[in-house]
Amino acid sequence: MAAPFLVVATAAGGLNPGVILASLGILVLEVGIVAAIGVGFSAVVARPIFSVASTYLVIAALSIGTLIAFGLGGLAVRSEQVSISRDFDWNALPEGCAPGTLDGSSDCPTYDELPCIENRYTTEVPRFDRVWWVLAANPFVILADATPPTYVDGYPRDLFSQIAFSVRVAQKSPETETRFDGCVAPDASWSSETPEEQLDGTVPSWFVGLLVQDADRVSGLPVQGDGLAGRCREGNDPFSSTPERCSPTYASPRRCASPRGERSPRQRG
Repeated sequence: MAAPFLVVATAAGGLNPGVILASLGILVLEVGIVAAIGVGFSAVVARPIFSVASTYLVIAALSIGTLIAFGLGGLAVRSEQVSISRDFDWNALPEGCAPGTLDGSSDCPTYDELPCIENRYTTEVPRFDRVWWVLAANPFVILADATPPTYVDGYPRDLFSQIAFSVRVAQKSPETETRFDGCVAPDASWSSETPEEQLDGTVPSWFVGLLVQDADRVSGLPVQGDGLAGRCREGNDPFSSTPERCSPTYASPRRCASPRGERSPRQRG
């Protein structure tokens, strides 16, 4: 039913049809993963309200918990960075000379004649490049990163492209040494890169996030099986919220005794 509205919005807004198709495909895939997680909890948790609450907790952990883990993990792991800066020694200017009069038209020295001083200091920078994969499991990040990006003059155009750029840049390790030379022309001291150029050397992370989510789903299967077997060994019906007894030959999810306590025809025989 929403297809006509999507077609009209895509045509009227000048959007890329590939972006719409890719985002819808990832959205359907994420809904399937969430449904699989919910079915898994329904199989192991007896009360439906608890299984629903557990599913919501897992989704909250993937959506919000990954952001918290990414931020705390990056701040906890740090490395040293040396910053070197050179600038003119303004204390060497004669009296009556100002930075705006150093063009050679007066008796003041020119910029080339001024001495330069160098400052060096060490700081600690966070290492988000070591925990970027945690953020890749976020379903919103997966949706944004799997969508084809749109750049205009090297800069992201839409929200999906901005999110994908932020996640990709987190993969790059910080420089161990930075330099700034104020004694040379600005064009020679600064090298500006557009966000699109900064993505060189990075890889898409959406498939990594899907693998992490699928691993979370699969890792619960052995636990579910052990929980059912353990509850049956204790003599309780694993599919009932009441502590009724199971027969030693329990092989089906049906109750082993009727609600009135009468024996089944197999037990009478």
